[in-house]
Amino acid sequence: MLIQERADRQRGHRQSPTSRPAVELVPHREPSERLQQAWAAVEQAIRAMVDEPIWQLWLADLHPRSLMAGTWCLAARPEHQEWIETRFGRLLAECAGCPVQIVACDCQKAACAA
Repeated sequence: MLIQERADRQRGHRQSPTSRPAVELVPHREPSERLQQAWAAVEQAIRAMVDEPIWQLWLADLHPRSLMAGTWCLAARPEHQEWIETRFGRLLAECAGCPVQIVACDCQKAACAA
């Protein structure tokens, strides 16, 4: 199935919204103060690498969920999750100094709400 999806994309075909796999939403959880402090340093490194409009549009809403086994888990709006992961995943990992996983958050927090 994956090979067919790639072939369709190369020909300019897009998946219909109903054929996309459902995004699994994670429940919102407020980060601990320690996690928030660690994230602030990573956030500063990311901001230094991207232009302000890019930061505001795509990355400012990211918030930390966990840092376990050397991997950051970051929450993003469901509609941005895949785009951020695809376009900024390497940059985020480089700035974090470790692997980064982006998950779709179900929270209504201002950082996630549309």
